[in-house]
Amino acid sequence: MIFVRHVMEEGNGDMAVVVMEQVMEEGNVDMAVVLMEQVMEDGNVHMEAVLMEQVMEDGNVHMEAVLMEQVMKDGNVHMEAVVMEQVMEDGNVHMKVVLMEQVMEDGNVHMKVVLMEHVIEEGNVHMEVVLMEHVMEEGNVHMEVVIVEQVMEEGNVCMEVVLMEHVMEEGNVHMEVVIVEQVMEEGNVHMEVVLMEQVMEDSNVRMEVVLMEQVMEDGNVHMEAVLMEQVMGKGGR
Repeated sequence: MIFVRHVMEEGNGDMAVVVMEQVMEEGNVDMAVVLMEQVMEDGNVHMEAVLMEQVMEDGNVHMEAVLMEQVMKDGNVHMEAVVMEQVMEDGNVHMKVVLMEQVMEDGNVHMKVVLMEHVIEEGNVHMEVVLMEHVMEEGNVHMEVVIVEQVMEEGNVCMEVVLMEHVMEEGNVHMEVVIVEQVMEEGNVHMEVVLMEQVMEDSNVRMEVVLMEQVMEDGNVHMEAVLMEQVMGKGGR
């Protein structure tokens, strides 16, 4: 341990890389944590990148989680983005969940948006649902709007339905209005019908009025007929 500290303090890059490789191969978690702390404190971006590659290649989930915590504490946005890319490329679902929890706890809005873009691009429905639950629980309206926009842009119908159910369950009127506007702008008839059914089941009169206004403004005769059927059907129940 003293030797590791000495090499790091000395600032010899080649030696530090050798030590790093040794520690990782050895699988000594305590030593690896000390090494990580040293590298982060040192603020040497090159060494941090090398360390990260070592940890990710090693595939030790515990070590990756420790690295993530260190990077998040450090508050270095560049390093956080690198970690995120590594974790997403790595395809380890457990690590992605750990990353998500770290980013959400960290409260860094920029990092949350980056994470969201990664998850949405990747198209992993399970991860998107986990992320969505985090954002909805957190109650950050700005982040909720960002996630709605991301999901709608992606055009994944399954995710849009999941998002809709989340928002409706949550009962956040502002978010419901945002979703209605997004769905109507998108012009996806199937999604509009699903939205309509959700709103009608929800029995939220205010949302029904908002939806109706949107459909009427939209001027889509087919949608107006569907809405009417929904309203009539509801009245008959």
